[in-house]
Amino acid sequence: MGGGQLEMKYLVTGTTSGIGKYIKQKLRGHELFEINRADIDLNRPELLLSVDLPVVDYAILNAGHDLGGGVPFVDHESVSIQKILNCNLVSNVLITQKLLKNNPNTVIVLITSTNINRQYPNNLAYNLSKLGLKNLYDLIKIDYPDSKIKEARIGLTKTEFNNNRHKGNHKPINDLYTMKHMTPKNVADSILYLINSEADFMELNAE
Repeated sequence: MGGGQLEMKYLVTGTTSGIGKYIKQKLRGHELFEINRADIDLNRPELLLSVDLPVVDYAILNAGHDLGGGVPFVDHESVSIQKILNCNLVSNVLITQKLLKNNPNTVIVLITSTNINRQYPNNLAYNLSKLGLKNLYDLIKIDYPDSKIKEARIGLTKTEFNNNRHKGNHKPINDLYTMKHMTPKNVADSILYLINSEADFMELNAE
């Protein structure tokens, strides 16, 4: 992203590991504002209410949460459901609103999931949160047709996210470890390609 190109201002969430970590590395040479668990707990979206976000050219809303996934919905812990919806949906709605208030021309990428196509079950709360983001993308396109919001629908990726999803007593009903995964580096490259392209939507799965 360097090489004499004009320095741009980016906001990226979830930069401590996985896809966000690689996006951060790729954005060296640009002004980068990060939101990660060390700064703001996105499981508590009320913390965002008093946060003044900077005016940026691009934003990649990558942070995600999936505690309690891989088990039937009725077996989810209520606290886990709340965290999933808060981090994956409510926090992203609030951040998106703040960004568009600051600069209606900000290019915003919402990271949704191919889970919403029901590739595998028993992730109802997670799927609901990502479907909510898909609806946010669609509704902003209706209310603000000139906005530059984009959707990156990403399939299974080999990150710490998947390594942590079945901690504790939860046993995976679907053996995600035998399924094909993409690498976070390749996914990060694809997201950065999308944000700088004319396209508004991308779907990416392991082949």
